[in-house]
Amino acid sequence: MVFCCLAEHSSQDEIKSNIEKLKPSVVKLLISDKQSKPDANGNTLQSLEEILSQPRDDSILLPVKTSLDETATYVLSSGSTGQPKAIIKTNRNLLTTVEATQHREMTELTPNEIQLSSNLSHVSGQRYLISAINGRAQLAIVRVDENLDDVYGNIHKYNITSAFLIPTQLNYLVKNSETIDRDYLKSLRDVVTGAAPVSETTFRCYSMSEVGWATQTPVTQFINDYTCVGKVCPNTQIKVIDDQGHSLPANTNGQVCIGGPQVTPGYLNNAEENDKLFTADGFLKTGDIGYYDDNHYFYIVGRSKEVINVERSIVMPAEIENILLTHNDVVNAAVFGVKDEERGEVPMAFITRANGATITPQELIDYVDSRVNYYKKLRGGIRVLDAFPLTSLKKINRGVLKKMLST
Repeated sequence: MVFCCLAEHSSQDEIKSNIEKLKPSVVKLLISDKQSKPDANGNTLQSLEEILSQPRDDSILLPVKTSLDETATYVLSSGSTGQPKAIIKTNRNLLTTVEATQHREMTELTPNEIQLSSNLSHVSGQRYLISAINGRAQLAIVRVDENLDDVYGNIHKYNITSAFLIPTQLNYLVKNSETIDRDYLKSLRDVVTGAAPVSETTFRCYSMSEVGWATQTPVTQFINDYTCVGKVCPNTQIKVIDDQGHSLPANTNGQVCIGGPQVTPGYLNNAEENDKLFTADGFLKTGDIGYYDDNHYFYIVGRSKEVINVERSIVMPAEIENILLTHNDVVNAAVFGVKDEERGEVPMAFITRANGATITPQELIDYVDSRVNYYKKLRGGIRVLDAFPLTSLKKINRGVLKKMLST
């Protein structure tokens, strides 16, 4: 039996759509929510809380024998730029990721650790669950209906020592730190984050649902470059290729490709996407643009699908997003290219402001334009939002924002 955990508060239409993606596999579906709910056909999907509160069936002989390459779970991609896909995760994939992330230079676990994790529909939630079991640590899971202040209150309540926070949560903490009681964080030793730009005073790593963990920055080193994601994890290979698939030398931008035992075998029931996912020699094409330096540190500068073409010059939204995030009044940011008759495209930004901040869009435009070259100036303007539209995994929903550009 293969498990697939759907995101909290999934609607019946979303549940039906995801079940169609998983057919004809034999799957046990869970909902990470307070209560069980029916699917589109009236069948009851149990909540995670209900599953965990049930007594174990002692008639089942443990451990259950399985192979490393059997499917363990399906992880649904975030859907931040399109329809979610069902990512196959094998036992080998999950165990390799746990091995990399529990290295003593990352977040080594002991029975004294109390972890705070995203829900189990997120690949990091599954990683934290297996890591907690392996390290005999304790695990607390963040609810989707908890507001950001509640998240930090629970760090204090449960004496959390290690936390996985979505970038939107971490950025909120950094930008509103003066309003948060410092006692709330006295037990917290380290934070892991991923999936979007973060404020530049954080340690970084590089991962994605299809891969697990690929690089990491050792906790004993501080690297003052917001694009650096550290060095390659053990048992992992990374190369950077051009549009023709040729490997590129150091300090040259190209598409980052990953190989190793943590890489997914592909998407379930999606031959078209699988044909585009791998290189001829089996490396997974991430869609991210990056490079490595002479010391083999890797840097991620943006997504290939999100590049902005300004007078035939390539501009990466992530670079401008990271500059916006250096301003104390900006909590989160998302940059897009918008059409411009003279230049083809120009950058524009959506932002949310810190509590009580009154900075104007023009002041932020001036802040960015004074720090970038001619092509990267925010000629498309800035729109201030009360809150970003988020996917079920709490990532900024860029698809919704693109639709907002036409309104």
